[in-house]
Amino acid sequence: MDTKIYNKQMRIFTKKMKELGFQKWKSTFFVRRTEYDVVEEIHIQKRSDGKEVTGNYSFSLLYQPYQAIKFETSSRFGRLIYGKDHWWPLETEADCEKAFDDFYNIIKEKIIPEFNSFHDVNSILELTTKKMMFYQYYFKVILNLYYNNYKIAQETYNYLNEHFNEVNKDEDDSFFLNQYKEKMKEIPVEVFSNSKKCKAFLTSNMETNIKIIKYPFK
Repeated sequence: MDTKIYNKQMRIFTKKMKELGFQKWKSTFFVRRTEYDVVEEIHIQKRSDGKEVTGNYSFSLLYQPYQAIKFETSSRFGRLIYGKDHWWPLETEADCEKAFDDFYNIIKEKIIPEFNSFHDVNSILELTTKKMMFYQYYFKVILNLYYNNYKIAQETYNYLNEHFNEVNKDEDDSFFLNQYKEKMKEIPVEVFSNSKKCKAFLTSNMETNIKIIKYPFK
C-alpha cells in the first residue's frame, strides 16, 4: 500500500472524527472527553508490514487516581461486528477507502451508542465484574464519590478496609496485595465528609491524568 494513499484516507477520516467530537491524539489515536469526565478512545492500528489495518476502542475514567492498571473496557472493531478478530486488507486504494469508510460507520453506528450507555454509576459498575475483586470495590468507591453518593462510597471503602483479606483471598502474590493497599491510601478519608475536598481530589486526579497521559484536553 502506497503510504500517500493511506495518509490521504487518514486525513479524510480525521476530519470525520472531528465532526463526531473526537480530537486526534498522537498519530493513530482519537479521543473524546464526555460531560461525565469519561475518556472515549479510538485507535487505528496498522500491521507493521502495512498490508492490513484494524481498529480498537476503549473507555476509561478520567477522574480516577492515576495507576498502572487503569479502569477501562476495550475491544476491537472486528469482535464487535464479526464476533472475532478481523483485519481489513490494504492491497489497493479501494481497499484502503473501504476500510476507513467501514471504521467510520462502525464508530458512528455501533461504538458511540455503546459509549453513550456508560453515563452513571450502575452502568459503569457493570464493567467491573470482570476485574479482580479488589478493583470491583475500589472503583465503586471512586464512582460514587464522583456522583456525590458519599454514604455508599464510605460504606464501600470501610468494607474494603475491614474485609481486605477476604476480598483478596484469591490473590497470593504479595506484590499485588501491597499494590492494592497503596491504592487505598490514594483515597483521602476526608473526601467522604467534605464535598470541597472530594471535588479537589477528583479534579487533581483529572489534571494529573491529562498531564501524565498527555491527553489533548484543556
